[in-house]
Amino acid sequence: MIIDNADKLDWGVKAILPHGQAGFVIVTSQDSHASQILGRGSQVVRVEEMSVDEARTLLLNAVSEDSRSASAELLSTTTDVVNTLDRLALAVDLAGARIASDVDEGAKAHDAMQRYLADFQHHQDRLLRSREYVEATEYDQTVWMVWEASLASLREVKERDTNVRPIDFLALLTCLDRANIQMEIFRLASGGMHQICMMTDTELPSWLQGILQRCMNDQDEQWDDYYYRETIKLLVRFGLVRWTQGRWPGLTMHGLVQWRAAKERDVEACWQWYTTFCVAACYHKKYGDSKAEFRRHMLVHLPPIEKLIGKETERRADDQSWIWISAGQVWQDEGRWKESEELFLAARQWRAQELGEEHPSTLTTMANLASTYRDQGRWKEAEELKVKVMEASSRTLGAEHADTLTAMANLAATYREQGRKKEAEELE
Repeated sequence: MIIDNADKLDWGVKAILPHGQAGFVIVTSQDSHASQILGRGSQVVRVEEMSVDEARTLLLNAVSEDSRSASAELLSTTTDVVNTLDRLALAVDLAGARIASDVDEGAKAHDAMQRYLADFQHHQDRLLRSREYVEATEYDQTVWMVWEASLASLREVKERDTNVRPIDFLALLTCLDRANIQMEIFRLASGGMHQICMMTDTELPSWLQGILQRCMNDQDEQWDDYYYRETIKLLVRFGLVRWTQGRWPGLTMHGLVQWRAAKERDVEACWQWYTTFCVAACYHKKYGDSKAEFRRHMLVHLPPIEKLIGKETERRADDQSWIWISAGQVWQDEGRWKESEELFLAARQWRAQELGEEHPSTLTTMANLASTYRDQGRWKEAEELKVKVMEASSRTLGAEHADTLTAMANLAATYREQGRKKEAEELE
């Protein structure tokens, strides 16, 4: 007896199972709990992702080509197609049906695959939703529908428990680099979230507050990862993410799961969750307990700089600049001067326009920008900014104010690094 695609287990499937010692019952499901309906002792076989060779063979078979005799050019293009589809069997099978139809009309297999890649680049949604070639495969569903049963089950969880919101959490994960979404970045975000929310006047949804909440442990405040683990269990159960191990354990997500889950999200709300999350992690990375070697792993998760600067949000002017500065400091600490310069420059221009050239917050961003110039050996630009910061601080705060003294020390350090000891000593 075979029960195929038993992705929902609440319709009484256990009641129809035959009893006795003879024969076999095979159940296929995306729900890892499906094995429980067969009782203890049942054998569980997990189907992993296809290898490149397996996916390539599947696609070549669709166009009546043999991988052993195919040209190097055809093998290379076939590899491009299957990697574009992240080696998802159904996606490769449907692509094979579409490509085969072009071959049947006279196109060469290589040319038909190149055309598919070009179409996929510009029309991904339509290709993955289309039922046009479903009948030519062994499956009666599109790539769009592969995870629909799983997502439907997760929507039901949302209705039962407001503290566990797997669909919303999955939407947040789609914004991060899917290859390895480390637990460490959530721990860092937990540590910096309270401060960033105060700085930016941001109120997180309750489900995200729960995932990032803190608790006291042996007199130290630490991340309480209970709701994180509870939410992840559901996503793992339905095959939407998988655990990864190693130095920085976390999650990985199939590329087409990322595409499908992204269609569930509220774009504006998710952008605010994502940027606030990333900035909180950056803030705690800079000022909290963190390991320096993780910094380079953070960078792949941060928003693209052009989008971070250009994205229109409802934040107040000073709030937006906090985001740029916090992210810029992580880029700077990692030695990525161009990225940090762009962010610090945007923050300086924004604060100067909204708060004034000599506002303390503006002077702070000028000092940040000057430090980036210094790190690049651009002494003249660094010196000019540091002189402006020192003079403005002296005028607005007084010569003996702590910020003014810090500005003088920074300028003196710039002189000393250039071998200008006399000028440095005059300031010290």
